[in-house]
Amino acid sequence: MPIATIKFYRREGLLPPGRHVSANQVEYETSHLHRLRLIRALAEVGGLTLPSVRALLDSPQAPSDVLAAATERPRRTSARDERWHSARDQVMRLLVVNGWRVRREAAGLDAVADVLFCLRDLEQGLPADILAGYVRLARATVGLAAHSLERPQDRPPQT
Repeated sequence: MPIATIKFYRREGLLPPGRHVSANQVEYETSHLHRLRLIRALAEVGGLTLPSVRALLDSPQAPSDVLAAATERPRRTSARDERWHSARDQVMRLLVVNGWRVRREAAGLDAVADVLFCLRDLEQGLPADILAGYVRLARATVGLAAHSLERPQDRPPQT
C-alpha cells in the first residue's frame, strides 16, 4: 500500500497513529496492518465510501452488527466458480470444526464466501489462524447475546 494512502487514512481518522521513530519515520504495529486490510476490504470489497467505513469503525455496536451492516451492500462477486466454492467450503469446514451447526444451504455462508473470495482476489487473503479467531469471536458473541436473552429462571444457578 502506498505511503500516501496510509497518511491519507491517518488524516481521515481511519487509522490510529503509529510510533514516531524519527522526524520523518513512523513505525506501525500488526494491529495497524489488520486495520488497513479491514479498511481496504470494506471500501473495495464492500463498496463502502470512506465516511461509511469511518462510521462503521467508530461504531459502538458489536462486531457482528458492524459486519452485518457491511455485508448488506450488494455483492460484487458475480462468478461462482471453483475458487469461490473452495472459499465457501473452507468457511464451512472452519465453522464445523469450531462447533457450529450450519446448514449447507445457509445464505450467510455465501456472504462470507463472497468476502473471502474478494479478499483473495485483492491478494489480501486472511490467514487461517486469523479466520479461525473471527469464528471463535463470533461464537462468543452469539453466546453472550443468547445468554442476555434468557429469562432469569432459565439460567443455571451461579456457584
